[in-house]
Amino acid sequence: MTLADAVVDLVGTFGRTGDRGSLTLTGEPSPGRTDPGTSSALEDFLATVDIERGTAIGGVLALELAGRDDLPRLQEGRAVVHVHGEPRADTSWPGSWVVIALTGEHGVAVDTSSPECPVRGSVAGTYLPLADALEDWLRGVAAVMRVEREHGDHVRDADLNLTTAFLDDAREALLPVLGEDCLDGFTELHLA
Repeated sequence: MTLADAVVDLVGTFGRTGDRGSLTLTGEPSPGRTDPGTSSALEDFLATVDIERGTAIGGVLALELAGRDDLPRLQEGRAVVHVHGEPRADTSWPGSWVVIALTGEHGVAVDTSSPECPVRGSVAGTYLPLADALEDWLRGVAAVMRVEREHGDHVRDADLNLTTAFLDDAREALLPVLGEDCLDGFTELHLA
């Protein structure tokens, strides 16, 4: 699967009960970059999909997505902090990381120092590997959305905890997409 396929998959899966806003393909996704040195998966993603401000994937992921125009807002408190009212780069935040989504107060960032844009989660100053490439993270998000749809009302138990059956099925769907190195980080951030 390519990044273009992953974007089409995510856009096609979006729109379930609980999802808010809109994801729209802005044109035919390119099958791949012709010059990896001048582009990145993040640029390709942002050029391929229009994300309306306030768009969120509902359900267990509870994931707020940012389009190109909303990216600066998501950097606040992470890559950008305010000192005496003035915005400044946070030197403790990796300079090549761009926050593309929030889950609660936790950031989902891509590392733009690599053309594939590995995805990391930021949880209270700890960085979790979520995917080796933006494409894989998008595929993982869509996979969880499909598993959640398949489980319907049986995603959570009476105490509102995720059911073992849902978690097992989600991990089974995610393993071939993310590999073992990123599976634990993805599930800790998105399915805890």
